[in-house]
Amino acid sequence: MSEYQVSVFTGNVAYANTFNNVYIKLVGKDGESQRTWLTGAGWFLRPNVSPFQKSTFTITCPASLGDLILVEVNKQPLPLFPQDAWFVDKVKVTCPEGKVYTFPMYHWINDGEVYHFREGTDVCKYILEPLLYSNIFLCDYKILDGVKTSVINGEMQYLAAPLVLLHKTPDDSLKPVAIQVRDQGAPGTLHRGIKSHLIHGEGLGHFTSHLCPISSQGPSPCFPPLYDANLPFTSSYRCGLTRTLFLLFQNTASGGEGMRTILKRSLSTLTYSSLCMPEDITERGVESVPNYYYRDDGLRLWDIIHRFVKGVIHHYYKTDQEVQEDSELQEYIKDIFEHGFLSKTETGDFSTVDEVVKFVTVVIFTSSAQHSAVNTGQLDIGVWMPNFPPSLQLAPPTIKGRANEHTLLQTLPDYASCRMFQYLCILFSQVALGKYSQELFTEDVFCKLTKDFENELKDLDEAIDSRNKNLKLPYTYLEPKSVENSVSL
Repeated sequence: MSEYQVSVFTGNVAYANTFNNVYIKLVGKDGESQRTWLTGAGWFLRPNVSPFQKSTFTITCPASLGDLILVEVNKQPLPLFPQDAWFVDKVKVTCPEGKVYTFPMYHWINDGEVYHFREGTDVCKYILEPLLYSNIFLCDYKILDGVKTSVINGEMQYLAAPLVLLHKTPDDSLKPVAIQVRDQGAPGTLHRGIKSHLIHGEGLGHFTSHLCPISSQGPSPCFPPLYDANLPFTSSYRCGLTRTLFLLFQNTASGGEGMRTILKRSLSTLTYSSLCMPEDITERGVESVPNYYYRDDGLRLWDIIHRFVKGVIHHYYKTDQEVQEDSELQEYIKDIFEHGFLSKTETGDFSTVDEVVKFVTVVIFTSSAQHSAVNTGQLDIGVWMPNFPPSLQLAPPTIKGRANEHTLLQTLPDYASCRMFQYLCILFSQVALGKYSQELFTEDVFCKLTKDFENELKDLDEAIDSRNKNLKLPYTYLEPKSVENSVSL
């Protein structure tokens, strides 16, 4: 028989101790122990106020388990005792051979759930190896940190700002390995952060799309071909946008002043290169993320739009000098970079024909494809409201283990807010990408470019349809037939 001495260290935090039954299983390379009840553990698992206070138990196995890999921990409530969460710092196991294994935990253990913890050296290896091989990704919603929330129907709303660590597994899946919510946090607040981030992205898409037509209608008229080339992709109805923003302000936790704060922060960090999809993908280091269909479809769509724009612009501008000497064109881009980008981005003038091509591609892509990628999926996710709540009516719990089904229902938004938000998600435009309702050009060159553009979009549709047939969850948000020609609200 092999005896393992198990020392349990309870955390020195408020309400860390438990009076419930605690069970532990040891897992080694050569076998595993029985799920063992730590006899009387509930009465001894008190906060360890010094490194020497601990609770020690013996687990007996028929044979050696070999090198220990992990421990499995769970607990069950005693009859007539209320549920209580237990915070455990670590577990140390001394093997019959004398080797000591340490399993760092620093985790709340709730009733009925089974928790697995790796041995300390394995944890380091588990974290460092993915970092060395670029398998760790970070999703940070710090833009939401400290945002003032709104009051809906007399009730203060709440907002979280999550930090999510994702790991690319050997089977090419991205899985969260850690979620941290600033200041206060609890399971479930991640959805609120994602929702608010999507609202922020939606607002930013509208903002960028409006820069071009607003500047074009200023006192200095834009060069007509450039304006007409952009018009189908940037036509928008500002009265509709105003109405939509008003409804967002009234029915989301980040509405009103909070929404303005989010947009202000977005603008302060906005760069021209972040709007150029190929550059943005490289800067964010997501070229190798598997099954990233937003990137795959988006880059192909970017290339199609870029070829179309290049054909149009090069038809009107033959040399770089013509671009530099076009005073109206230079005033146009100066107005956008000064008032749209607050003169903080890379350039405020056009020096080459290719720079004009890149800029027009950015405007069209942002107004159509990028807007679709951010906006279209909101209804798919939001139709099941708990997965996509527009607000939270309770603050995230500060003590784990205290949340339950009742508090979850209290946290979810009221019926009226949910119904209005789902209505907002349904709003959409009727004009597909590459379809022209206005006859802006009559030249044969442009007509041919338009026809080629439509054919390339059709080919991409077919390629995406073919791929999606083999996907359990098809990605359709960048199918050209599903992409709107422009922001319509």
